[in-house]
Amino acid sequence: HLKYPKAYFDVQREIYKTYHMINPEVFYNKEDQWEVANQIYGVGSEMVPVDSAYTVMKLPDRGTEFLLMSAYTPRGKDNMVAWIAGGNDGEEYGKLLVYVFSKQSLVYGPMQMEKRIDQDTIIAPQLTLLSQQGSSLIRGNLMTIPIDNNLIYIEPIYLQATSSGEQNIPELKKVIVAYGDRIVMADSLSDGLVQIFGKGSEQQGDRIVGGQAMPTDIAQLAAYANELFQKAEQAQKNGDWAAYGEYMNQLRSVLNQMAPTSATD
Repeated sequence: HLKYPKAYFDVQREIYKTYHMINPEVFYNKEDQWEVANQIYGVGSEMVPVDSAYTVMKLPDRGTEFLLMSAYTPRGKDNMVAWIAGGNDGEEYGKLLVYVFSKQSLVYGPMQMEKRIDQDTIIAPQLTLLSQQGSSLIRGNLMTIPIDNNLIYIEPIYLQATSSGEQNIPELKKVIVAYGDRIVMADSLSDGLVQIFGKGSEQQGDRIVGGQAMPTDIAQLAAYANELFQKAEQAQKNGDWAAYGEYMNQLRSVLNQMAPTSATD
């Protein structure tokens, strides 16, 4: 599969954050300047731009596509204002797609979610404690996944042992999950999803994902989501973007199946 070149796309997203303005006066005064969204990443809580990432997403009126995506925030603000994507499939290859969120609705940007994590009275002390146990705490890429006309945020937390002179492989220790006004940190994605959506509820419908029927019990759906998340993480480490995209697409389908439960919370 021929992928949209990431370096080329990153140049385009830099240009578009200014040249999306078509009104001459607005453009001259830079009244609607965008910036590439930032996140907290790695060791030491460093703020860095969110890396553009390949993903598979179902688009309105266009079906499921393999995309290279990045998010924008307004200049000087942290809410998400838009995302830009480059097509990787067939006739859509090389074409840019931009989705602008309504200014009447507040969509959390990655840094707003990072601040919610750092200010949470339950999660923040746990992160501090983990970082004091002789290991380096590493905050992974914050994943923003559209589901059920909303966004779910998933951030893996790794610990890397700091033994003498050796570079140890980071170990996944916790997973932070946020949806709507709820945010939790759990030992696994499945535990986090159960905390977000509830354990005993069931969803309707016999949907097929990855060649198998999805369970309807929330706990089983959460376990399946955790399995897909781990497979996606491994595929990403291996540089197998086709597999990564497929696992992420399946994960999104499972999360969509779980999402309606939140309406009853």
